[in-house]
Amino acid sequence: MEPNSISAESTLTSSSLAFFIRPASNESVEIKLAFLKSHPIQPLVLSNDKLPFDPQKMYYQTLSDSQKVQRKWLSYCSYSKRIFCTTCMTFCPRRENISNLVTGLEVLNSKNVYGTVKKHEQSKTHGEAVSALLQANLNKNIESCININLREIHSKEVEFNRLVIKRLIDIIMFIGRQGLAFRGKDEAAYSLEDRTINHGNFLELVLLRL
Repeated sequence: MEPNSISAESTLTSSSLAFFIRPASNESVEIKLAFLKSHPIQPLVLSNDKLPFDPQKMYYQTLSDSQKVQRKWLSYCSYSKRIFCTTCMTFCPRRENISNLVTGLEVLNSKNVYGTVKKHEQSKTHGEAVSALLQANLNKNIESCININLREIHSKEVEFNRLVIKRLIDIIMFIGRQGLAFRGKDEAAYSLEDRTINHGNFLELVLLRL
């Protein structure tokens, strides 16, 4: 079973480290979510070396019913040979005792790397980071829906105003072509609903087309 987010690395340079630079805590939610779009980075094979761990055990969590679920929060930097929790890197509050998966856990120097990963994903800190990520995505979706609705309302208003202006131009051209007077005896706005009053050619034509 190979998830579509797992990629095979062929050539790695120092530029690969850019994907593992932790966003600042005061960065906007948009920047933090953009950082996560580059993850997970979970190579199955390397060009010049072999993985120092079993990718099936590292990249997947085995549930009680033996079902495997991909750890989408986990990324491996083959340049530094460290594993990271990108969710905690992005949304974990900066504390003194932060998880070593935030700064990068050296796989080669870890005695029980699988146990460390399992302990981390069950930790309160990781749970808080996951909750913060879910809330950020929820807020973004709500904001997107609001923006879409506002754009639709704005588009309808623009179209309506365009039609109004077109009608006014048509009326002005008609009056000019016929050589008629524009103004009437009573053009007050408060009297426009009184159809017994002659408001002049321009306003009468406007009212006629409403």
